[in-house]
Amino acid sequence: MPTYIIVLLNVSVYVYTSVLSGDFVQTSYDVILQYGQVNYIVLKGFYWQLFTDMFIHADVHTPFWQHGIPTNFRTSSRGNVPRPEYLLIYS
Repeated sequence: MPTYIIVLLNVSVYVYTSVLSGDFVQTSYDVILQYGQVNYIVLKGFYWQLFTDMFIHADVHTPFWQHGIPTNFRTSSRGNVPRPEYLLIYS
């Protein structure tokens, strides 16, 4: 179940940032600066970037790479790793 929640969050954020960018193929630089993690900007008070950067995709192929590995990992180790540790490994 945690994997499906993470996938749903990623797809939702990708659609949201694509709408903000005006392009479903590549996320604009301005959106990446707003929601991706830029350490200097985090130190200036943009603390949400510590969380939102996990869900930002620079382009359309990133989600396929990002979800292929966790899905394969989940099937091989799900029975061995409790949910909190699985979510920690993912992030």
